[in-house]
Amino acid sequence: MQAVPQQSLERKHDADLSQLDKVMLMLDLDRDYNSAIRFGIAETGDTSDQLDSCNSFNPKWHLKVARLGNNWIAEGAIGLHELGTAEPLDGKTWAMCAARQNEFKSESWSRLRSTEVQLQAAGILHFLPRAAP
Repeated sequence: MQAVPQQSLERKHDADLSQLDKVMLMLDLDRDYNSAIRFGIAETGDTSDQLDSCNSFNPKWHLKVARLGNNWIAEGAIGLHELGTAEPLDGKTWAMCAARQNEFKSESWSRLRSTEVQLQAAGILHFLPRAAP
């Protein structure tokens, strides 16, 4: 049985997640299917974040990773201003991709045969308008 990595005490931007069990998220806020924000979250609590291919994009976000037996869960939060938008999300639509990758397999909602998260496989994240009071 493989040893379980311990959660990092200090999270750094743009850690090398290549050998870790991780979840990759991609957000395309303007749905141009050309540029996107990528977030990587590893079982250790290490993270990576990029805007397109720019590693100097270092938004402030919060993350907690916990182990549950042989599984792990992550909960994260980020302010809209860190994503480059401050406008209300009512009625907005973003494109989004998600995939889990580890040394054994890659899983995503896409049927594309790729180990990378790709915008061509994006789903839609729609924010409903607020109900009138």
